[in-house]
Amino acid sequence: MKVLRYSKRAAEWYKLFGMDSPIPHSLEIDAVVAIDRSKEKSFKKELTLLKNNSPMKIGNDFIKLCVAYYREESGTIILEYDPFLECT
Repeated sequence: MKVLRYSKRAAEWYKLFGMDSPIPHSLEIDAVVAIDRSKEKSFKKELTLLKNNSPMKIGNDFIKLCVAYYREESGTIILEYDPFLECT
């Protein structure tokens, strides 16, 4: 968000991210973390701490945390589901 709010070239960054409109007054940014399913338990503990100790709102902007659980199978990474459907 810092690059979109405080950079002299914020509009250029916004366009680079695929947006064609002016930067809105309020943004909601989806942040995706990819976690191996075997690390789910420890990640959920850290996620709870993060949510309790860190503001998910910065100015008029919001960060929505999403988790993409994956597993490795035969040398391939397989996403278990679309993380944007089940954002926390």
